[in-house]
Amino acid sequence: MCLVPLACWVLLNGLDDLVLDVACACSWLAARISRQAQFHRPSESELDSLAQKRIAVFVPLWKEHRVIQKMVEHNIAANRYRNWDIFIGAYPNDAPTLAAVREARKQVKNVHLAVCPHDGPTSKADNLNWIYQRMLLMEEEEDVHFDIIMTHDAEDIIHPDSLRWNRLSGAHSDRAAPPRNACHASRSTRSLNSLTRGKSTEPSSKCGGSAATGVSSSSRTSPSGLISIGLPANAE
Repeated sequence: MCLVPLACWVLLNGLDDLVLDVACACSWLAARISRQAQFHRPSESELDSLAQKRIAVFVPLWKEHRVIQKMVEHNIAANRYRNWDIFIGAYPNDAPTLAAVREARKQVKNVHLAVCPHDGPTSKADNLNWIYQRMLLMEEEEDVHFDIIMTHDAEDIIHPDSLRWNRLSGAHSDRAAPPRNACHASRSTRSLNSLTRGKSTEPSSKCGGSAATGVSSSSRTSPSGLISIGLPANAE
């Protein structure tokens, strides 16, 4: 009898997952009985015929030196999509991870390193803030534009067709971010710190600036309306 309360708590705790299952089942049932057009699964030839939107994959790290190099090399080799770049965020006090990422960059040209301007760990949101700034800096310096942003963890094995399918999510938007993303990267006039919160929203003497975001005097506003931070020593 003493286990009954625990069993009830476990049941109640799992109701949130049940809600998702019920919603999915209702959506499937509605689609089956609706007269509206059903979801069309693109064929291989249709996927290949679509223009390859440029995709940025964000990978925030803290002490992931044992896996990150293999993760990058495997996913680059196995993926069937070519128009994508990996932006990796690391901390200056995580030397083994920095060394592993720099070694991976020697083998893969579309890997970019963003070194946070302060020691870690802080938070994934903070790390992603600086990865996002690194991407904006690349867009500005190289006159390129990323249509879709995704996030992955250091140990993730990306399905070879994942990026081919994810480009469909950006077909009708300026900048698409799949639901699992930790930072929303749509083009807007809101500041980056209003999108994700982390240590970078506090004053930092290591950032070389006096603003609350730690923005240096060389910072400028990008065409998107978001702050593009000058990272002369931290962008690789």
